[in-house]
Amino acid sequence: MAALGAPIDLGPPVATAMMRAGAPRSYESQVYADLRPYIITSKNDGILDSKDTYGLTEDGLKTLMTERMPAAMSTWRTKRVLLYAHGGLVPIDSAIQTVANNLGPLLKAQVYPLSFIWRSDVWSTIRDILQDSMTRRRDEGILDKAKDFMLDRVDDMLEVVARNLGGKALWDEMKKNAEQASSQKYGAARLAAGHLIDLAGKIDEIHLVGHSAGAIFLAPLAARLGKAGVKIKSVSLWAPACTLKLFNTVYKPLIEKGVIEAFDLYTLDDATEQDDDCANIYHKSLLYLVSNAFEDRPHIPGIQSGVPLLGREVDAGAIPKDFWKKPARKWLISPGSASHARHHGDFDNDDTTLRSTLKRIVGSTVSPPTLPPTPPALVQSREARIQYRQKLDVALRR
Repeated sequence: MAALGAPIDLGPPVATAMMRAGAPRSYESQVYADLRPYIITSKNDGILDSKDTYGLTEDGLKTLMTERMPAAMSTWRTKRVLLYAHGGLVPIDSAIQTVANNLGPLLKAQVYPLSFIWRSDVWSTIRDILQDSMTRRRDEGILDKAKDFMLDRVDDMLEVVARNLGGKALWDEMKKNAEQASSQKYGAARLAAGHLIDLAGKIDEIHLVGHSAGAIFLAPLAARLGKAGVKIKSVSLWAPACTLKLFNTVYKPLIEKGVIEAFDLYTLDDATEQDDDCANIYHKSLLYLVSNAFEDRPHIPGIQSGVPLLGREVDAGAIPKDFWKKPARKWLISPGSASHARHHGDFDNDDTTLRSTLKRIVGSTVSPPTLPPTPPALVQSREARIQYRQKLDVALRR
C-alpha cells in the first residue's frame, strides 16, 4: 500500500513526483499535494476509499471533480479529462508510480488525468501459485531434449494446477472488484461518472485509457456514461485482459453508436506474446494464462481452447475487418511504430505507446510535448528511469 513518506523523486510542479529509494520523509507533503488531485482509490468491493493515503470522501471527490478540476482547466482551449485504469496484477505502489511518471506530460499537453487506483494486486499470490504448481509437476524426462515442446507441456500442466490452486477464484474476485466500482451505489467509478455527467457542457472531451484488466474496470463506466448521453472522445486499451465477449457486448455497441468516437486497440503480436513469461515460470504472457486457466472455460489441449481475450492477437482477429475500416478505429500491433512494448507489462511505461496514445487524445491540432528518447533499459533499470526523468523535467521546463 502506498503511504505518506514513500521514497520519491521530486521534479518541478508540472512534472510532480516520482518514487525513489532513499528520499527523506520531509518530501512527503509535496508528494501528497502533487498527486492527490489526480487519484481516485477504491476498496476491495469497489467502494470509494476515504481512508487510504490518497483517499477521498464523497464530498472530497465532489470538490475535486466539480471545483478543483474545472479550475485547473479554466485557461485551456480544450478541456480534456482522461480516466485511466491500471492493470489487474499491479501493486498499489507501482500504480501510484505510473501516475507520477505520466502526470507531467499530460498536464503539459492540457489533459487532466484522473487515475483509478483499485484493489487488483493479486500478482504475488498468483506467482506463489505458479511456484507451487512447479513443485507438483512430473519429471518430463526425455522431453528435456525438445525444449519448446517441453515448455508447452509444462505450461499445460501449470494452467490446470494454477486454476485448481485458486488462480481462477482470484481472477474472479478481481473482476468483481472492477465491476462493483461502477455498480455499487458508492462505487468509486460510479461516483466519478456521476460528476462527469453533471459537468456535461463544461468539459469538452472525456478520454478513457485502460491497461490489461483496466479494460474490465472501464467497461461499465463507459456504459454508464453512454446511458446518460455523455460522449466519450476516445478509448485506448493496452493489451486488454477483458474477454472478447465483453468487448462485443459493451465496447463495440458504444463504438458503433458513436458514443465512443475513437477506439484504439493495442496488442502484442502473437509470437511476442508467446515469448513473454509470467514470473519466468509460465512461458507465455499473462493473457495466455488468463485465457487458458483463469477464465470460465479452461484450455484442454487437443479438446477445447481457452476463453478469447480482446488483448490477444489470435483472438482480436475474430473482430470483423469492416469494423476497422473507419479511420477513428485502429488496431495497433506491438512491436511496431505505435508501440515498442515486448511484454504484457510494458505498455504503461513504454514511451512510444504513451506518445501514440497522447497523440490520439490531443489530436492533430495540439502538439504533444517533445520528450527525450526513452532509454532502451527503461523498464529494467531504475537508474535509467531516473536519468530519463531528469531529462524529461528539463524538457517540460522549456
